[in-house]
Amino acid sequence: MVNPWFYSIISVIIVSAISLIGLFTISIKEEKLKKILLCLVSFSAGALFGGAFLHLLPEVV
Repeated sequence: MVNPWFYSIISVIIVSAISLIGLFTISIKEEKLKKILLCLVSFSAGALFGGAFLHLLPEVV
């Protein structure tokens, strides 16, 4: 059986790596950034809605 600390460390690494996506958008050329900007904004809005709904679930149950 795998130690729970292993899963905790791996999940922290994955979440931290995902949060670095914003840093990489600074180095993208402007014409490429304009093409993917709508997708990035949609992803961030979905993440905010998902976080809000997940925080409301314990109150409902």
